[in-house]
Amino acid sequence: MQKDKILKKIIVLCFFIFYNFNSFGLAVPSLSGPVVDKAGILSRNEFNKIENFLLDLNNRSQIQIAALIIPSLEGESIEDYSMQVAEKWKLGDKEKDSGALLVVAVKDKKLRIEVGYGLEQNLTDSRSGQIIRNFIAPQFRSGNYGEGIYDGIKAMAAYASEDESLLKEIKAVDEDDEDGFPQALVFLLFVYLMISKFLPGGLFWIFYLLSRRGRAGRPFSGRSSSRSSFFGGSIGRSSGGGFSGGGFSGGGGSFGGGGASGGW
Repeated sequence: MQKDKILKKIIVLCFFIFYNFNSFGLAVPSLSGPVVDKAGILSRNEFNKIENFLLDLNNRSQIQIAALIIPSLEGESIEDYSMQVAEKWKLGDKEKDSGALLVVAVKDKKLRIEVGYGLEQNLTDSRSGQIIRNFIAPQFRSGNYGEGIYDGIKAMAAYASEDESLLKEIKAVDEDDEDGFPQALVFLLFVYLMISKFLPGGLFWIFYLLSRRGRAGRPFSGRSSSRSSFFGGSIGRSSGGGFSGGGFSGGGGSFGGGGASGGW
């Protein structure tokens, strides 16, 4: 009888250990610095550039932003995983919840900006989505992963801190994206004048062409595309590769799910 009870306890214990072992999701790495590159996609210069910017931001303000790059989500959703990271890293001041996080999953071609409670008024869901579409995704699509992360981090910092110089920089980038429309308008008006003599409904065609130009000029939607493959051999690097900083820790900030997700 006693042996049966012991055996049952052993079975229950084994089941508990097995269940919990299999229920563990993708591991959250330690916060070793403001940039944790577990996918090994950043060069040393790119890593240092992003890290120095974030360390400077942390030193001159109470805003704490970090970037995590992983090879794969291994079946988890980007939203669930980024929240796990945010809860473990606790970025931002404890009293002001002034933290933000950028998570990039290379093989999945997904990314997310997670925003702490205290920054949600400035770094809104809408602005987070715009940062992904206008600053990060276009660079990723061109293979410029370091520049994409740096531009995205800088835009996050600009909105979060309301720093005028940074806001001017990111505004200039947005304006550059819109360049070409006035020139296109002049060109189309010229074409209209030329063809209106020969083709009925010239005004209709000019508005049609303008509408087509407007669609083409919209920023990248941030949705994942299964047809794209930009990382080539870099995906094959081990999850232990890349660089990480040191002497950096979270300040106890809390997150509530604000932010945006996207892809490239």
